[in-house]
Amino acid sequence: MENITQLQQDLLDRLKERDKIASVRWNDERGVAAVITGHHLSRDRVASDLEQDPEAVLKAFLKEYGPLIGPENTTEAMRFVGFGKTRGKHICIRAMQVAGGLAIHGASLILFADPERGVFRA
Repeated sequence: MENITQLQQDLLDRLKERDKIASVRWNDERGVAAVITGHHLSRDRVASDLEQDPEAVLKAFLKEYGPLIGPENTTEAMRFVGFGKTRGKHICIRAMQVAGGLAIHGASLILFADPERGVFRA
């Protein structure tokens, strides 16, 4: 990874401390993570909100790891789009990046979570 800020490196280090088998596919061109797998938010932090308030789960993820997937103000730049269930117990939470009130083509985020693992893929 060549195009990475100190803040992003610190967040990756924190993720690796929390989950030794976490993995990241980095996009050097954009300077952000393309895919992050591991235990991002514990089930304790998301279980009660998962279906009742998936937007709260999105905001918690962005607050903790937002700069890994977008600009430092990602919490403000990402908008909740909706959520659904995959086969099984997984919840899929969708968001898109906006700038000046307009959606940025191709700048989307999908979080995968379940009650046992919390958020495990972004």
